Amino acid sequence: MYCLAFDIGGTNCRVAVYSVESNGDAVLMTKDVVPTASLKNAKDLAEYAHISLKQYLLSCRACAIACAAPVINGRAELTNAGLVLEKGELQDLLGMQVALLNDYAAVCYACQESSAETAEKIWGKVSGSASSESQPGTRAVFGAGTGLGCAAVMGNGNKAGMLLSEGGHMSCPFEGEDERSFEDFLREQGIDQPSYEDVLSGRGLKKLVLHKTGQALSGKECGRKFLQHNPDGNMAGRLYARFLGRFARNWALCTASWGGLWIAGGIAVENRELVSSVSFRNEFVSGRHRDLMEKMPVYLFRDGDCGLRGAMICAVRLAQEQIQAQEQMAD
Repeated sequence: MYCLAFDIGGTNCRVAVYSVESNGDAVLMTKDVVPTASLKNAKDLAEYAHISLKQYLLSCRACAIACAAPVINGRAELTNAGLVLEKGELQDLLGMQVALLNDYAAVCYACQESSAETAEKIWGKVSGSASSESQPGTRAVFGAGTGLGCAAVMGNGNKAGMLLSEGGHMSCPFEGEDERSFEDFLREQGIDQPSYEDVLSGRGLKKLVLHKTGQALSGKECGRKFLQHNPDGNMAGRLYARFLGRFARNWALCTASWGGLWIAGGIAVENRELVSSVSFRNEFVSGRHRDLMEKMPVYLFRDGDCGLRGAMICAVRLAQEQIQAQEQMAD
Protein backbone atom coordinates (compact mmCIF):
# COMPACT_ATOMS: atom_id res chain seq x y z
CA MET A 1 0.00 0.00 0.00
CA TYR A 2 1.24 3.47 -0.89
CA CYS A 3 0.33 6.88 0.45
CA LEU A 4 0.82 10.22 -1.26
CA ALA A 5 1.87 13.40 0.59
CA PHE A 6 2.18 17.04 -0.46
CA ASP A 7 3.54 20.00 1.48
CA ILE A 8 2.69 23.14 -0.49
CA GLY A 9 4.29 26.36 0.67
CA GLY A 10 4.34 29.81 -0.82
CA THR A 11 7.55 29.05 -2.77
CA ASN A 12 8.01 25.26 -3.02
CA CYS A 13 5.74 22.25 -3.27
CA ARG A 14 7.25 19.10 -1.80
CA VAL A 15 5.74 15.78 -2.79
CA ALA A 16 6.52 12.20 -1.77
CA VAL A 17 5.18 8.68 -2.06
CA TYR A 18 5.57 6.33 0.91
CA SER A 19 5.18 2.57 1.09
CA VAL A 20 3.26 1.59 4.21
CA GLU A 21 4.39 -1.64 5.85
CA SER A 22 2.04 -4.02 7.67
CA ASN A 23 3.21 -2.64 11.04
CA GLY A 24 2.33 0.91 9.98
CA ASP A 25 5.89 2.04 9.28
CA ALA A 26 6.26 4.23 6.20
CA VAL A 27 9.22 3.95 3.82
CA LEU A 28 10.03 6.78 1.42
CA MET A 29 9.80 5.63 -2.21
CA THR A 30 10.28 8.90 -4.10
CA LYS A 31 10.44 12.61 -3.34
CA ASP A 32 10.40 15.72 -5.50
CA VAL A 33 10.24 19.50 -5.16
CA VAL A 34 8.49 21.71 -7.71
CA PRO A 35 7.88 25.49 -7.68
CA THR A 36 4.48 26.29 -6.24
CA ALA A 37 4.08 28.95 -8.94
CA SER A 38 4.00 26.13 -11.54
CA LEU A 39 0.73 24.86 -10.01
CA LYS A 40 -2.07 27.21 -11.04
CA ASN A 41 -4.95 25.04 -9.82
CA ALA A 42 -5.93 21.56 -8.58
CA LYS A 43 -5.86 20.21 -12.14
CA ASP A 44 -2.18 21.16 -12.46
CA LEU A 45 -1.41 19.38 -9.19
CA ALA A 46 -3.27 16.25 -10.29
CA GLU A 47 -1.65 16.32 -13.73
CA TYR A 48 1.78 16.50 -12.11
CA ALA A 49 0.92 13.50 -9.93
CA HIS A 50 -0.43 11.43 -12.83
CA ILE A 51 2.62 12.14 -15.00
CA SER A 52 5.47 12.08 -12.48
CA LEU A 53 4.12 9.50 -10.03
CA LYS A 54 2.12 7.23 -12.34
CA GLN A 55 4.00 4.08 -11.35
CA TYR A 56 2.74 4.52 -7.75
CA LEU A 57 -0.55 6.34 -8.14
CA LEU A 58 -2.85 3.37 -8.81
CA SER A 59 -1.60 1.72 -5.61
CA CYS A 60 -1.97 4.84 -3.45
CA ARG A 61 -4.64 4.35 -0.82
CA ALA A 62 -4.82 7.91 0.51
CA CYS A 63 -3.33 11.36 0.08
CA ALA A 64 -2.70 14.23 2.50
CA ILE A 65 -2.10 17.73 1.17
CA ALA A 66 -0.64 20.24 3.61
CA CYS A 67 -0.84 23.82 2.40
CA ALA A 68 0.18 27.24 3.67
CA ALA A 69 -3.37 28.47 4.20
CA PRO A 70 -6.29 28.15 6.58
CA VAL A 71 -8.52 25.25 5.51
CA ILE A 72 -12.19 26.16 5.86
CA ASN A 73 -14.97 23.76 4.83
CA GLY A 74 -12.55 21.70 2.76
CA ARG A 75 -11.22 24.70 0.85
CA ALA A 76 -7.87 26.49 1.01
CA GLU A 77 -6.59 29.64 -0.67
CA LEU A 78 -2.81 29.82 -0.27
CA THR A 79 -1.86 32.94 1.65
CA ASN A 80 1.28 33.77 -0.35
CA ALA A 81 0.46 32.12 -3.68
CA GLY A 82 -2.44 32.06 -6.13
CA LEU A 83 -3.33 28.39 -5.68
CA VAL A 84 -6.86 27.46 -4.56
CA LEU A 85 -7.58 23.87 -3.49
CA GLU A 86 -10.85 22.08 -2.72
CA LYS A 87 -10.94 18.65 -1.12
CA GLY A 88 -13.81 17.24 -3.22
CA GLU A 89 -12.21 18.27 -6.50
CA LEU A 90 -8.85 16.85 -5.44
CA GLN A 91 -10.43 13.50 -4.54
CA ASP A 92 -12.09 13.32 -7.97
CA LEU A 93 -8.91 14.27 -9.81
CA LEU A 94 -6.58 11.98 -7.85
CA GLY A 95 -9.02 9.08 -7.48
CA MET A 96 -8.44 8.52 -3.76
CA GLN A 97 -9.39 9.83 -0.35
CA VAL A 98 -7.72 13.16 0.40
CA ALA A 99 -7.05 15.01 3.65
CA LEU A 100 -6.56 18.74 3.10
CA LEU A 101 -4.84 20.39 6.06
CA ASN A 102 -2.93 23.47 7.09
CA ASP A 103 0.84 23.13 6.73
CA TYR A 104 1.44 23.68 10.43
CA ALA A 105 -1.13 21.05 11.29
CA ALA A 106 1.22 18.76 9.38
CA VAL A 107 4.16 20.05 11.42
CA CYS A 108 2.14 19.18 14.54
CA TYR A 109 1.96 15.57 13.32
CA ALA A 110 5.73 15.65 12.73
CA CYS A 111 6.56 17.00 16.18
CA GLN A 112 4.57 14.18 17.81
CA GLU A 113 6.83 11.61 16.16
CA SER A 114 10.07 13.59 16.10
CA SER A 115 13.33 12.02 17.20
CA ALA A 116 16.98 13.00 17.51
CA GLU A 117 17.28 12.16 13.80
CA THR A 118 14.64 14.69 12.76
CA ALA A 119 14.93 17.46 15.37
CA GLU A 120 17.91 18.93 17.22
CA LYS A 121 17.42 19.82 20.90
CA ILE A 122 18.61 23.39 21.51
CA TRP A 123 17.98 23.64 25.26
CA GLY A 124 15.49 22.75 27.95
CA LYS A 125 15.03 20.48 30.95
CA VAL A 126 14.29 17.22 29.10
CA SER A 127 17.42 15.24 28.32
CA GLY A 128 17.98 12.85 25.48
CA SER A 129 16.22 12.81 22.12
CA ALA A 130 13.26 14.82 20.88
CA SER A 131 10.96 11.86 21.33
CA SER A 132 7.39 12.84 22.16
CA GLU A 133 7.32 9.98 24.68
CA SER A 134 9.09 12.22 27.21
CA GLN A 135 7.08 15.35 26.44
CA PRO A 136 4.01 15.77 28.67
CA GLY A 137 1.83 18.79 28.00
CA THR A 138 1.10 20.98 25.02
CA ARG A 139 3.71 21.24 22.29
CA ALA A 140 3.89 24.30 20.06
CA VAL A 141 5.31 24.62 16.55
CA PHE A 142 6.12 27.61 14.38
CA GLY A 143 8.33 28.59 11.49
CA ALA A 144 9.23 31.46 9.18
CA GLY A 145 9.81 31.15 5.45
CA THR A 146 7.78 32.63 2.63
CA GLY A 147 5.23 33.32 5.39
CA LEU A 148 5.00 32.62 9.12
CA GLY A 149 2.98 29.66 10.43
CA CYS A 150 2.20 28.39 13.90
CA ALA A 151 0.07 25.78 15.65
CA ALA A 152 0.02 23.62 18.78
CA VAL A 153 -0.83 20.03 19.68
CA MET A 154 -2.40 18.77 22.91
CA GLY A 155 -2.19 15.10 23.85
CA ASN A 156 -0.60 12.18 21.99
CA GLY A 157 -1.32 9.88 19.07
CA ASN A 158 -4.65 9.65 17.29
CA LYS A 159 -6.43 11.37 20.19
CA ALA A 160 -4.24 14.48 20.09
CA GLY A 161 -6.07 17.74 19.55
CA MET A 162 -4.63 20.57 17.48
CA LEU A 163 -4.89 24.31 17.89
CA LEU A 164 -4.62 25.84 14.44
CA SER A 165 -3.73 29.49 14.24
CA GLU A 166 -3.14 32.48 12.01
CA GLY A 167 -0.92 33.93 14.74
CA GLY A 168 1.71 34.99 12.22
CA HIS A 169 -0.59 37.87 11.36
CA MET A 170 -0.62 39.26 14.91
CA SER A 171 0.76 42.80 15.17
CA CYS A 172 4.48 42.80 15.92
CA PRO A 173 5.67 44.92 18.87
CA PHE A 174 8.76 47.07 18.31
CA GLU A 175 11.02 48.03 21.21
CA GLY A 176 13.89 50.49 21.34
CA GLU A 177 15.24 52.97 18.82
CA ASP A 178 16.65 50.45 16.33
CA GLU A 179 13.42 48.45 16.14
CA ARG A 180 11.19 51.51 15.93
CA SER A 181 13.33 52.86 13.12
CA PHE A 182 12.59 49.63 11.23
CA GLU A 183 8.89 49.95 12.06
CA ASP A 184 8.90 53.45 10.53
CA PHE A 185 10.64 52.03 7.45
CA LEU A 186 7.96 49.35 7.05
CA ARG A 187 5.20 51.96 7.36
CA GLU A 188 6.94 54.03 4.68
CA GLN A 189 6.81 50.88 2.53
CA GLY A 190 3.00 50.87 2.85
CA ILE A 191 2.65 48.38 5.72
CA ASP A 192 0.37 50.31 8.07
CA GLN A 193 0.20 47.72 10.87
CA PRO A 194 3.28 45.50 10.63
CA SER A 195 2.62 41.89 11.60
CA TYR A 196 5.09 39.27 12.73
CA GLU A 197 4.91 37.82 9.22
CA ASP A 198 5.81 41.21 7.74
CA VAL A 199 8.94 41.16 9.90
CA LEU A 200 9.98 37.49 10.01
CA SER A 201 9.06 36.16 6.56
CA GLY A 202 11.59 36.17 3.75
CA ARG A 203 10.28 39.50 2.47
CA GLY A 204 10.55 40.93 6.01
CA LEU A 205 14.16 39.76 6.27
CA LYS A 206 14.95 41.41 2.94
CA LYS A 207 13.41 44.69 4.12
CA LEU A 208 15.34 44.53 7.41
CA VAL A 209 18.64 44.04 5.57
CA LEU A 210 17.80 46.80 3.09
CA HIS A 211 16.95 49.18 5.93
CA LYS A 212 20.00 48.42 8.08
CA THR A 213 22.64 47.95 5.36
CA GLY A 214 21.27 49.50 2.17
CA GLN A 215 21.75 46.17 0.36
CA ALA A 216 18.92 44.83 -1.82
CA LEU A 217 19.49 41.05 -1.63
CA SER A 218 17.42 37.91 -2.08
CA GLY A 219 16.12 36.17 1.02
CA LYS A 220 18.67 33.38 0.73
CA GLU A 221 21.50 35.88 0.26
CA CYS A 222 20.33 37.75 3.36
CA GLY A 223 20.40 34.51 5.31
CA ARG A 224 23.85 33.50 4.12
CA LYS A 225 25.36 36.93 4.76
CA PHE A 226 23.69 38.02 8.00
CA LEU A 227 22.15 34.98 9.71
CA GLN A 228 24.12 31.88 8.84
CA HIS A 229 27.28 32.59 10.83
CA ASN A 230 27.28 34.61 14.05
CA PRO A 231 24.01 36.54 13.68
CA ASP A 232 24.91 38.32 16.95
CA GLY A 233 27.81 39.96 15.10
CA ASN A 234 25.78 42.32 12.90
CA MET A 235 22.82 44.65 13.42
CA ALA A 236 20.47 42.95 10.92
CA GLY A 237 21.21 39.52 12.41
CA ARG A 238 20.76 40.67 15.99
CA LEU A 239 17.44 42.35 15.25
CA TYR A 240 16.08 39.42 13.26
CA ALA A 241 17.08 36.93 15.98
CA ARG A 242 15.48 39.18 18.58
CA PHE A 243 12.19 39.38 16.65
CA LEU A 244 12.25 35.60 16.16
CA GLY A 245 12.87 35.02 19.87
CA ARG A 246 10.05 37.42 20.75
CA PHE A 247 7.53 35.58 18.59
CA ALA A 248 8.77 32.23 19.93
CA ARG A 249 8.33 33.39 23.54
CA ASN A 250 4.90 34.91 22.89
CA TRP A 251 3.64 31.84 21.04
CA ALA A 252 4.95 29.49 23.73
CA LEU A 253 3.24 31.56 26.43
CA CYS A 254 -0.02 31.83 24.44
CA THR A 255 -0.18 28.04 24.14
CA ALA A 256 1.35 27.20 27.54
CA SER A 257 3.55 24.76 25.66
CA TRP A 258 5.43 23.32 28.61
CA GLY A 259 5.78 20.11 26.57
CA GLY A 260 8.18 21.90 24.24
CA LEU A 261 8.54 24.22 21.28
CA TRP A 262 9.49 22.93 17.82
CA ILE A 263 10.88 25.40 15.27
CA ALA A 264 10.44 24.75 11.56
CA GLY A 265 10.56 27.05 8.53
CA GLY A 266 13.29 27.52 5.98
CA ILE A 267 14.89 30.60 7.54
CA ALA A 268 15.75 28.98 10.87
CA VAL A 269 16.42 25.50 9.45
CA GLU A 270 18.87 26.86 6.86
CA ASN A 271 20.49 29.34 9.26
CA ARG A 272 20.77 27.24 12.38
CA GLU A 273 22.88 29.61 14.47
CA LEU A 274 19.82 31.87 14.73
CA VAL A 275 18.16 29.73 17.39
CA SER A 276 21.36 29.25 19.39
CA SER A 277 22.30 32.93 19.21
CA VAL A 278 22.52 35.11 22.31
CA SER A 279 20.01 37.54 20.79
CA PHE A 280 17.38 34.83 20.30
CA ARG A 281 17.92 33.26 23.69
CA ASN A 282 17.93 36.53 25.64
CA GLU A 283 14.63 37.52 24.05
CA PHE A 284 13.07 34.09 24.55
CA VAL A 285 14.19 33.73 28.16
CA SER A 286 12.82 37.03 29.44
CA GLY A 287 9.80 38.52 31.15
CA ARG A 288 7.86 37.38 34.19
CA HIS A 289 8.07 33.67 33.31
CA ARG A 290 11.78 33.59 32.41
CA ASP A 291 12.37 30.62 34.75
CA LEU A 292 9.77 28.57 32.87
CA MET A 293 11.15 29.67 29.50
CA GLU A 294 14.64 28.61 30.56
CA LYS A 295 13.38 25.09 31.29
CA MET A 296 11.14 24.72 28.24
CA PRO A 297 12.52 22.18 25.73
CA VAL A 298 13.25 23.91 22.41
CA TYR A 299 13.89 21.92 19.25
CA LEU A 300 14.88 22.84 15.71
CA PHE A 301 13.88 20.51 12.87
CA ARG A 302 16.91 19.27 10.99
CA ASP A 303 15.53 19.82 7.46
CA GLY A 304 12.65 21.33 5.53
CA ASP A 305 10.75 18.05 5.17
CA CYS A 306 8.98 18.13 8.54
CA GLY A 307 5.70 19.25 6.94
CA LEU A 308 6.00 16.54 4.32
CA ARG A 309 6.60 13.91 7.00
CA GLY A 310 3.60 15.22 8.91
CA ALA A 311 1.43 14.99 5.79
CA MET A 312 2.64 11.40 5.37
CA ILE A 313 1.56 10.56 8.93
CA CYS A 314 -1.86 12.06 8.21
CA ALA A 315 -2.19 10.09 4.95
CA VAL A 316 -1.23 6.83 6.63
CA ARG A 317 -3.83 7.36 9.35
CA LEU A 318 -6.46 8.13 6.72
CA ALA A 319 -5.61 4.91 4.89
CA GLN A 320 -5.73 2.91 8.12
CA GLU A 321 -9.14 4.38 8.97
CA GLN A 322 -10.44 3.26 5.57
CA ILE A 323 -9.14 -0.26 6.10
CA GLN A 324 -10.69 -0.46 9.56
CA ALA A 325 -14.02 0.81 8.23
CA GLN A 326 -14.01 -1.82 5.47
CA GLU A 327 -13.15 -4.56 7.95
CA GLN A 328 -16.02 -3.49 10.21
CA MET A 329 -18.42 -3.52 7.28
CA ALA A 330 -17.23 -7.01 6.32
CA ASP A 331 -17.93 -8.24 9.85
